[in-house]
Amino acid sequence: MAVEFSSFLSSALLAIALGGLIGLERERTGSVIVGLRTFAIVSFFGLVSTFIGASFQAASSVSSIAIISIGFLGALVLSFLYYYFRVVKGREAIGITTALAIPFTYLLGVLVGLGFTFEAVTSAIAIALLLVQRQKVHAVVKAVTVAEIADGLIFAIIAFVIYPLIPANPQVFLGYLIDLQLAWKIVVIGSLLSFGAHLLTKYLHAKGALLAAFFGGAVSSIGIIYLFIRHVVSNPKAVMLALVVSSAGAYAADVLFLLFVDPALFAAAGYSILAATLVLFALTFIYRRDADLGKVIFSKPLSLAFVAEFAILFFLVKFLADVLTSNFGEAGLVISSLIGGAASSSAVFASTVALFSQGAISSKQAAMSMLFGLVGSMAVKTLLVGYKLQWKGPVKLFVPAVASLTVGFAVFLLV
Repeated sequence: MAVEFSSFLSSALLAIALGGLIGLERERTGSVIVGLRTFAIVSFFGLVSTFIGASFQAASSVSSIAIISIGFLGALVLSFLYYYFRVVKGREAIGITTALAIPFTYLLGVLVGLGFTFEAVTSAIAIALLLVQRQKVHAVVKAVTVAEIADGLIFAIIAFVIYPLIPANPQVFLGYLIDLQLAWKIVVIGSLLSFGAHLLTKYLHAKGALLAAFFGGAVSSIGIIYLFIRHVVSNPKAVMLALVVSSAGAYAADVLFLLFVDPALFAAAGYSILAATLVLFALTFIYRRDADLGKVIFSKPLSLAFVAEFAILFFLVKFLADVLTSNFGEAGLVISSLIGGAASSSAVFASTVALFSQGAISSKQAAMSMLFGLVGSMAVKTLLVGYKLQWKGPVKLFVPAVASLTVGFAVFLLV
């Protein structure tokens, strides 16, 4: 019983705190009818409803959902009364934000009562930020163009309508199994990169272009390179900076992947990749001096031409890697990693960790495989940049790849 009381007490304090957080913001903005205490009580009411519902369900045939629903109707009534007295009786021209926040706060208490603590806390923080930053949110909304809304709808169709309809099982193509869902996932990633780069550069300009290159590189550095090439090919220095920054993002993501997924393998390969990452960070500061990213603006939110071209490129490279890997078998570990890295170094890391955990390869072999995956990735990105820039300054083109990978392999051999 003491354990149950302790659990209820902690849940009650959390529910009251989350409701109070939203109520504090509402009261701070001048709402004298409903404020901190009201929202705290509404959230606590949602928590109590879940406990009452659970008790009724255990003692009778009454569903807990019915009790929670009755409580939700009560929150809706309170919301209606608030709006009625403020607008109809008080004749005030107000929005419906507070009216909507009341039933939402009730649901926060329900989430806490059902044990979804993380979801409740995350939702409360998100809604509180939206309320606090309302002026900035309105400014962003006013700056949204019709093209951005249209392309946002296209992305929603690509990601949330078409993707779930793609067959999950691999299909046979020219005698080889092709994962169509993976191929469409690349379309989704390419669309997200194009849209994200536009938004970041629109609102943050030069800093946004750097962030787009780094975080986009963590998702797909080859996709970022291809995106920059299509939009800013007239600015070679910006393209080179994108090569360095996106590769740093990819390397950093690989290091974190190893650290969290397999700490034992991190001891064998992580330090060499971390060293290569630091080299790319150093090159970022050097390349940034000459590259004017302030002019790198992706005017169109979603370039379907970019998405199509990138998806076809990825598909062809991945298909080639599958063909050569199947022909070379186990003896072709390095070769398959080299070619697989041309499509995705992250995929090479994931498959290598799986082989290592199964005992199929040693830690040294796994580390070597990952490093050659990075070689393949850097090679295809350097070739893309060199081809688009018509091989202007060929020595400089290979500096990021040679410098980072040389340090990486040197650390691997020393450790």
